[in-house]
Amino acid sequence: MADLKAITERLRSFASRRPTPEQRAEVVAALSSKWEGVQATAVRVLAGWGDRDAVGLLSQLLTRSFDRTHGWSLRGVIVHALRPVVTAEDVDWVLDLYFTLPGLMPKHELLWLVTALSPAAARDRLVAALRDPRWDNRQAAVKAIGNTDYPDRRQLLWPLRDDPDPQVRASARLLSADV
Repeated sequence: MADLKAITERLRSFASRRPTPEQRAEVVAALSSKWEGVQATAVRVLAGWGDRDAVGLLSQLLTRSFDRTHGWSLRGVIVHALRPVVTAEDVDWVLDLYFTLPGLMPKHELLWLVTALSPAAARDRLVAALRDPRWDNRQAAVKAIGNTDYPDRRQLLWPLRDDPDPQVRASARLLSADV
């Protein structure tokens, strides 16, 4: 039986310094561990490095995690780890993933990653999604805009108070109300 504590401690020790190619390879290999705790530690180490290679690996892992039946736990770790390191460069892949996922729950899992994006860089895509023919994408856009510090968010959401979908309407009414 592997000593999981020793493995995770070793991985954590890499986070405090610039990664060597060997350390990066070990952390990447840990992403495929059968142990979720090892995977989660590797995710946090990569996010701690925060370089573009690390963010790229985490974006791929996040995308693939939606194919796993019980991937929600690791997705939560990935989303939390990515929040401080996403930049304007990440807007396209984050919003592509957000708006291509079917239904509300998968989108909801990504909401806090979406709201960590640069509001200026994400704005056009989010506003355009308010007119998406898919109700779940309009709902996702309402939630993202309503939870982002847009000075005009009330005006952006106000027209959706009369959306044909009851969930979109309810969210738009709640998130566009006077505070």
